[in-house]
Amino acid sequence: MLSRSELMQLPCVNFQRAFEQSIIKMLHKGKIKSATAIIHTDRPATPLCNRNGQLSEDTLPESIRTDPQRLKTLKDRTQTMRLLAREKQVDLYIAYTHGGLQKRSEKEQGIFKDEIKNRRNVGLHDVELSCPAIPKKLSGATYILKLADGDSLFFSLTGSQVQDADKTMDWEYWFDTLKNPEMQKRLDQVLNFLKDCGLSIQV
Repeated sequence: MLSRSELMQLPCVNFQRAFEQSIIKMLHKGKIKSATAIIHTDRPATPLCNRNGQLSEDTLPESIRTDPQRLKTLKDRTQTMRLLAREKQVDLYIAYTHGGLQKRSEKEQGIFKDEIKNRRNVGLHDVELSCPAIPKKLSGATYILKLADGDSLFFSLTGSQVQDADKTMDWEYWFDTLKNPEMQKRLDQVLNFLKDCGLSIQV
């Protein structure tokens, strides 16, 4: 039986995957001018620590390894995040805690380092933060899209990485334009924390 945390994870991660895929489609259709994507988690983002279209299942919790739906979502994101990293109009920040890379297996570290060195990934930024931990309420991902009409669309979520899927975690998300004060408040929280940890981003 899935835990409460796992049940919440299903729609949130699917939404995240769909949103990342939509960024690429909207860029190609000219509906957005640019995008900033920030993955702010304990370890480097799981999709970029696995080969394109593949997963190292030995590093995943049992509940993930036996769930075809979640495995497919994770495999899809290994492809989508690489596509994002190759878009000239996208800044993709992989921000993780101090020492977070060492929490990955040697194989995962090698894959991630290869992606960082890959010249095709023109929008990919590797950022090891100075902070040793990320508060639960700030662990997740944040996306800011500059729309063709001048508005900014905002999506942010809190949640655990797949390796921590069995741990208790409340998933939350924010989705609206930055004209909504609650969206701006969330963005300020994320950017201020990152700035305190050594990463300053202008959006």
